[in-house]
Amino acid sequence: MRMKKNVISLLYRSAAPAFLAFIIILGSATDKLFAADSFTPTIEFVDCFHNPPESSTTTCGYLEVLEDHNKPNGKTIKDYVVIFKAIDKKHDDPIIFLTGGPGSSTKDAVAAFEFTEGPFRQTMGLNRDIILLDQRGTNMSLPDLYCEEVGELRDQVYEISYRDAAKMRVKALMACNRRLKREGIDLSAYDTIEIASDIKDLRDALGVDKINLYGASYGTRLVMIAMRQFPEIIRSVLIDSVLSPEVNPFLEEMPGTMFSFGSFFEAAKSQYPKIGKWFNEIIARLEKNPVVVEGNHYDKDGVPIDSFDVTVNGVKFVNYVYFTLRDTPYKTWLPQVISDMFHTADYKKVADQWLAYLDTFFPVGGAEGTAQCLGMYSSVFAANDAHYTNPAQIKEFARKYTKNQSILSWYETSFIYVEPSVLKLWRVDPLPISVRDPLVSDIPTLMFVGTLDPATPANSNKGSSVALSNSFYFEILSGHAATFLPCAVDIGSDFFNDTEVKPVNNCETTYTWD
Repeated sequence: MRMKKNVISLLYRSAAPAFLAFIIILGSATDKLFAADSFTPTIEFVDCFHNPPESSTTTCGYLEVLEDHNKPNGKTIKDYVVIFKAIDKKHDDPIIFLTGGPGSSTKDAVAAFEFTEGPFRQTMGLNRDIILLDQRGTNMSLPDLYCEEVGELRDQVYEISYRDAAKMRVKALMACNRRLKREGIDLSAYDTIEIASDIKDLRDALGVDKINLYGASYGTRLVMIAMRQFPEIIRSVLIDSVLSPEVNPFLEEMPGTMFSFGSFFEAAKSQYPKIGKWFNEIIARLEKNPVVVEGNHYDKDGVPIDSFDVTVNGVKFVNYVYFTLRDTPYKTWLPQVISDMFHTADYKKVADQWLAYLDTFFPVGGAEGTAQCLGMYSSVFAANDAHYTNPAQIKEFARKYTKNQSILSWYETSFIYVEPSVLKLWRVDPLPISVRDPLVSDIPTLMFVGTLDPATPANSNKGSSVALSNSFYFEILSGHAATFLPCAVDIGSDFFNDTEVKPVNNCETTYTWD
């Protein structure tokens, strides 16, 4: 494989002088040159797909960009853009929101930003436009990289083992990979550096001088790469649930998970002093004697709509606790639920959650829905993190942090056997190793970290707050994506209004457990 698109900003931290006719892109063997003004990104405005209310001032369009920014005369693609106009516009520098995943749906974000009486529009979006960029290959962008081949298997996996479901998922993803290639899609063009270049293209097409970036989860890494590549166009950034460039999630998820579990046990022990002991004993009990439990899906009113037999074992219990800790706001009832499971051996909640987990594991639907775009997800991680590790290294690293076989089995299936990129099956051109260098920047930055979040935990990203010399760091009592708490939205709004003053944290600072 050829090494593509070096991250130039480690050598090139400021804007190139305007009189330069070319931008240098460092390749694997020779430098590539292309004319800086050979392609002009544009926005074609269209009717919004989410059908805004008649009173809405929201506008939508397609940003036309190069599929490969190294090929100025090459193929173009279109990124869908939604512009939520400021209620009382006073500033021309918009806030551009970048979701996570990679490949997560933006449907919920569109609904939150469209709601003019909601916290986002009444604070961050009061005096500035909020712009949602559907990242290339996802949601309403053209083309999309959804993998319906995976969703078609959903009804077949509820009652089989996790490892067997993983095998089916990988096989379906590779069928998707082959189909996308037959459709002429260059999967190597769907990576973090290309998306960061799309952000600059959006700024250029809007005709504004500066932009503010707001990224969540994987979106934080995307923001940080944009800070490195294009510091001259960025006024400030908010990064929530931080995935720093130097963190390899396939390796670091294990220490992050154990850190999160430990933080939870510590936070709950004043009311539930045996919580850690119960957790470990439930795992041991379920590994020795798995329990078949009826699991259900529910309608919006909480009425069961189907049922499946779920064999609850230690792996599924670990999965339950992990994903419950990810939730924001944090689940105040979790210690009591674990206590009830220990004393009554009632694992109904684990069975129900397992079905919901498999629904996201085998997403059904595509654009305009809530399904994750797995083609985009696989291409991004294959080019970056998966290229720089392998299954043996992941297993060896994980065993440094726990000897619990249920946790290890859950981890290895979740971060190896379901991932064609880690298994070296999803082949794309790797990004250069310099993309993994820590970001050093003085751009004003607000950082949010969920105190119980096992996906992007505090122990994996505190170093970034040091390297970001002009940053404010807040640990919020939450799981993943803390900004969806109204108190955190207020902090973000205060920061965007005045980046030099540390905002006041009015979020809860002590845990309250049921």
